[in-house]
Amino acid sequence: MTKNRMEAFSDGVLAIIITIMVLKLEAPHRIDFQSLIECFPAFITYVLSFVYVGIYWANHHHLIHAVKSVNGKLLWVNLHWIFWMSLIPFGTEWIGYHPKAPIPVFLYGLILLCCALSYYWLQSTVIQINGKDSVIAQSIGKDKKGIGSIIAYALAPVFAFWIPWISYIIYVGTALVWIIPDFRLERISQIEGDEIMIKIQFEPEKHRSAAYDQDKCIGECTYTMDVPDEWTINHTFVDSKYGGQGIAGQLVDRIVSEARNRHIHLHPTCSYAKKRIEANPDNQDLLTKARAS
Repeated sequence: MTKNRMEAFSDGVLAIIITIMVLKLEAPHRIDFQSLIECFPAFITYVLSFVYVGIYWANHHHLIHAVKSVNGKLLWVNLHWIFWMSLIPFGTEWIGYHPKAPIPVFLYGLILLCCALSYYWLQSTVIQINGKDSVIAQSIGKDKKGIGSIIAYALAPVFAFWIPWISYIIYVGTALVWIIPDFRLERISQIEGDEIMIKIQFEPEKHRSAAYDQDKCIGECTYTMDVPDEWTINHTFVDSKYGGQGIAGQLVDRIVSEARNRHIHLHPTCSYAKKRIEANPDNQDLLTKARAS
């Protein structure tokens, strides 16, 4: 299955979830304002749940856009997230008609917590597939926003049995935090579009590896040849507009690959190159003994 099919399936389920929620709204049986007011709690919970589904839909779109490949694990993790999302209409209807009852308020928060945890697992799986140096990993970072939301969802159901309104405040507040555009995820889509055009080339005549966006050089890793059979990597640079794509790492890796093919030792004085090369045990044979120690 391609990522487009997985995204299409997920979009379809989310659309059905919203449809089910709106169909659960019952029109007033009387034609007066009092009956309309009685339906107000159910309408408000519908709006809140609609916002939550919309937030997940938007973030899921950006997340899947960054996926390089789809495997069996990702399919099942995505399906696990969809399962918890499919329970939102049930929780929404129950809390809508019993807004002051502790158990419906508790269950609604529990469903939101499980949705958040399952989405965090989905996000972690995508990062695992793409790699720690990938665009998605660099853009999301430590994900303090996601972890903070999980903590909030874990606390909200507890208050349902004592002060339900605190639970409501947490539900609404967390939604407001996420309804603000998440520029980390938007950045993924922008970068992924550029990343397709990036080419890494080795240019021995210029003593460097270079990254090109079409004909524009947007990064380089340079070296000198002060000692026979040894390259001193002294500089790594990537245009700030292309940051977070792992291009710098690719530039260093290209120098390492070329050095290995030519039986050349490496002496990295560039701090970034030094850290990256020494982090890989397979590169130790390329470092001169004096440098490696």
